[in-house]
Amino acid sequence: MTAPTWIIRLLGLRMLVQGILQLARPRRATFGVCAAVDATHAVSMLAAAHVWPTYRRAALLSAAGAGLSAVVGVAAASTLAPLS
Repeated sequence: MTAPTWIIRLLGLRMLVQGILQLARPRRATFGVCAAVDATHAVSMLAAAHVWPTYRRAALLSAAGAGLSAVVGVAAASTLAPLS
């Protein structure tokens, strides 16, 4: 079973806004904040998988994607210039 459509759209919108922000301001701080948002999302999806077993598969896939995005974001942040 998949999550309700409005939740999927809301999370997609967050990802879109985050990507636009990273393109518009490719700075270490921007990528760091975005990585923190992804890490928070990953943790919340782990909790959702525990609380709502019906959505466990979707929540775990979302947690894995967000966790990977957080790791990549931190790695990318380390290669970018600090705030200027």
